[in-house]
Amino acid sequence: MNRTVISFSSILLLLVVTASALAMWSDTLKISATVETGEVDVEFGDYSCIEGDEYGKPWVADCSVTLDEVEDEDPNNPTGNNDLDLIVTISNAYPGYSCVVKFTVVNVGTIPVIGPFYELPEIPDGLIVVFEPGLSQIDPGDEVEYTIYLEVLQVAEEGATYEVQIHLRYIQWNEVEGMYATISGYVFNDVNENGVWDAGEEPLPGVHIELLDDLGNIVGTDTTRSDGYYEFRIYTLMWRHYTVVATALPGYYFTTPYVILVSVGPGSSNTNNNFGLAMSPPKLTVSKEFRHTDTNFGVCPAYLGSPLDSIKVILQGGKVQAVAPRTFFGIIWISGSGITQIEITDTYDFHFDVVDGQDGKVRVYILGTDGCVRTLKEGKNFTYTVDNEGNVVAVSITLSQPLRQGESVLVYLKFKPSDELLGSKWDSLKDKSFDNEAYITTNIGSGVAKASINIGTSTSE
Repeated sequence: MNRTVISFSSILLLLVVTASALAMWSDTLKISATVETGEVDVEFGDYSCIEGDEYGKPWVADCSVTLDEVEDEDPNNPTGNNDLDLIVTISNAYPGYSCVVKFTVVNVGTIPVIGPFYELPEIPDGLIVVFEPGLSQIDPGDEVEYTIYLEVLQVAEEGATYEVQIHLRYIQWNEVEGMYATISGYVFNDVNENGVWDAGEEPLPGVHIELLDDLGNIVGTDTTRSDGYYEFRIYTLMWRHYTVVATALPGYYFTTPYVILVSVGPGSSNTNNNFGLAMSPPKLTVSKEFRHTDTNFGVCPAYLGSPLDSIKVILQGGKVQAVAPRTFFGIIWISGSGITQIEITDTYDFHFDVVDGQDGKVRVYILGTDGCVRTLKEGKNFTYTVDNEGNVVAVSITLSQPLRQGESVLVYLKFKPSDELLGSKWDSLKDKSFDNEAYITTNIGSGVAKASINIGTSTSE
């Protein structure tokens, strides 16, 4: 009888050669396999159907549930029973009817399972179905409760019957890693606003991103990192459609669509779902109003004066003797982030003249977000000219720093009745309102601010 003798030195040499070979391939060689370590088996547990508020209607609609455990459905795992079908039927429905179905799934197998991977083949028109369970592991003997919400919409026909089928599947715990899909992309600062991420354009962190499934349920949220990147990981057994929705940062607007439709299946990746944002162009806001002279700028928030809604002239013998109030302010409001330069041409009719106030004919302030005012200095921050013959005031303002969001420039003009108005016959006046118009040009745009106030009478004998 032949006998083979292997020496200890031969065995040692064989081990060394094998170890060397493994070391050479250890960086590139990967073995992927699913090891069946027991029986996969899930069953339905208890269930209930809770009907919602009937809005005073009789209890005519009905919610019923059918549970079906699919046996031996997986040809690759004939010992596993891991598919479940749940059918919800709403009979004699009417708009506004709703119900909540609660049910449990029990792991009656011998190994942990992960799920549910679910399918909703079809949702009938006129019905809302909300069901988006989180993926979770169920150990042998444990159970998990799920909830389905259904509501009949107003467009539905009364007395209709609706049926919704939900197919659930669970897999053994060591199969899940290769079944996820990824949806990812970047958000960038689209400086040239062309919708393309060009070289030199920076990523935008802190952008909120939502992922919705094909039923409109939010299945994930993320926030872009410092490099503008976001990513969602989805576990799915089939190809499904998803919607990625981005929310613009304050002060930015989209240069690309803010909604992207994507499709992924098991093991797939859908990348470069990118969003472009650009800074919103600054918006100039101008207005004009009249106020009494009862101001108080020494408090915070400052008191800007009581609103003035009308002017009265006091008549004697049919002629204008005096005006109440005797003086008042016309105020120009200018707002817009980034403003540094303002040019104003303010025109007014003959009824009133611009006169000296406490610190001159024109006063300029910065109104802060806290309601306090800061006085700008004539000669340093602004200059002006007044022409009461031509009824025009010109103001030039230069700000030492750009106007911030929420701040305003206030230009105060003090008016008193003109000599042309005092002593004139009231009945001969065709124009019985005071009109004021300001043409404003800034480094971010131009605008016109108009104001008009009625002039009434008060007779004095």
